Amino acid sequence: MRTLLWFRGRDFRLEDQPALAAAVETEALIPVVVLDPRRNEMPFRGTFQDASLSCLGVGLRPRGSRLIGWRDAESLVMYAVQRWGVDRVAHRFRLHIGDTLSIQGAARTRSGTHLAVFTPFARAFAH
Repeated sequence: MRTLLWFRGRDFRLEDQPALAAAVETEALIPVVVLDPRRNEMPFRGTFQDASLSCLGVGLRPRGSRLIGWRDAESLVMYAVQRWGVDRVAHRFRLHIGDTLSIQGAARTRSGTHLAVFTPFARAFAH
């Protein structure tokens, strides 16, 4: 199975990366990032993102992969399916433990409803 691992947002870490851990079990891993078209409008953020992506690319090499940068998400997915025969796309829409504070619905009142006030919510994760 070939998996396209889409690094989304700002989480470009390799260590303790739940999406990467779930994706490396496949036959072939194709790591990609879609570059923010507004990156040049925000020089400090663009510089930080460039450094983070460089570290990610270097970290992927020993794992037998290389990071591919793309400008448009839709064309990336279509190209990957056609070019590499991708079977699965792993991305940040599918939440992995570690991507979020908790599993959706984990913090509830004793009666099972959603917590509507911040203090009880904060206490639920204070452990």
